[in-house]
Amino acid sequence: MQDTDKTIDTEYIPENTELNHAITLMLEKKAQDVVVVDLRGFTQLFDFAVIASGLSSTQLDVIRRTLERGLRKIGTRPMGTEGSAQSGWILLDYVDFVIHVFSKEKREYYRLEKLWGDMPSITIENNSEL
Repeated sequence: MQDTDKTIDTEYIPENTELNHAITLMLEKKAQDVVVVDLRGFTQLFDFAVIASGLSSTQLDVIRRTLERGLRKIGTRPMGTEGSAQSGWILLDYVDFVIHVFSKEKREYYRLEKLWGDMPSITIENNSEL
């Protein structure tokens, strides 16, 4: 794991949590530049935001389907989903955390990391073990 300036203590992403499982599933499908932002105390809507990129619309769709299927296997379903692989932005809302999967272009355009730049965050390397 590569830390940013304001880091999340990794104990906040303990093993065997839905968030940890989601991150693992994303990394298995080669999600790029995975960033977890700790938004507890900033918003009451969710605790964490996960931001990641895919290299193609096919990869974005594979990441989305893998998340939905993999989390469903442990009894977790999204409260809502928005966007599509073709639009370059997929949002999955799991109540305690949300996942944004972007094309590189859309991620650069929306720049959510900058929006939440004052919040603690951590970048998960693709070869990390959570």
